[in-house]
Amino acid sequence: MRSYRYVICKEHDGMRVQDYLKQVHGYSRRNIIKLKQLPTGLVLNGSRIRTVDLLHLGDVLETSFPDDKRTPTAVEADPGILVYEDDDVMVLDKPPFMPVHESKRHQEDTLANLFAGICAQRRQSLSFRPINRLDRDTSGLVVAAKNSHYASILWKSVKKEYLAVVCGVPPQNYYRIEAPIARKEDSLIERYVSDKGQSALTHCLVISRGKGYSLCRVRIETGRTHQIRVHMAYLGYPLAGDTLYGEDQRWINRHALHCYVAQFPDLSRKHNREVFSPLPQDFLTLMECAGLTLQQPMPDFPVQTL
Repeated sequence: MRSYRYVICKEHDGMRVQDYLKQVHGYSRRNIIKLKQLPTGLVLNGSRIRTVDLLHLGDVLETSFPDDKRTPTAVEADPGILVYEDDDVMVLDKPPFMPVHESKRHQEDTLANLFAGICAQRRQSLSFRPINRLDRDTSGLVVAAKNSHYASILWKSVKKEYLAVVCGVPPQNYYRIEAPIARKEDSLIERYVSDKGQSALTHCLVISRGKGYSLCRVRIETGRTHQIRVHMAYLGYPLAGDTLYGEDQRWINRHALHCYVAQFPDLSRKHNREVFSPLPQDFLTLMECAGLTLQQPMPDFPVQTL
């Protein structure tokens, strides 16, 4: 069970419980209703309280979320896959060629199964709530909330950045790609740039140029399916190894995309937490073959993209 404890200050004296939770701490309406229905979900100064009751200076309000009952099939996980954890979140480093979620074809070989394996070792029962999702062949960080309240806090708060190797040598250092993305009518998977699609915005910064390839930092402001892959192909520089939107697969047998940094709010310390993932070996081999280098510190994006 995960509990949160709040001491009411003068600024919030006289607020209703439901307004305080929603406006001050970002609780969703759904979670407030769920807490109201639990015997110890909402407690004020040691006694159960209603959501319409008023709070006063010095009151101690506690909310409690019970452990979940349903989890995916547990599979033993390599300890290195868990790169960060606190009371509210786990950050997992997903290897390439692994789906995030279970499906008909993938029952015990997904990131969800490894998450369940970590929980099983600790005798915990937690639902797998990934805030960001990666394609099967994309490697890197996936942020998973441990309870529904923190999931609602993180939903639009996680910021991610990717490293990508693209085919070709773009002449500019920075590209802002704003082009809507739609699913092709004759495909369940493939996407393309179309006026009929959903808005999508990608920022791309070229940080190294090599033998017909370039290394890029990529940020996305929207989360469309295959967004980076589609936008880079639309720009004329498809990802190396991407046979769906390009042709080159000389030195890597997957699209060369890695989520290497994730930033998200840390509720306990009142600041943002930043977690990094090292580049996997196939990505490093590709960079070496293509004559690309990762200089530190990396060149930064223009100020207006932050």
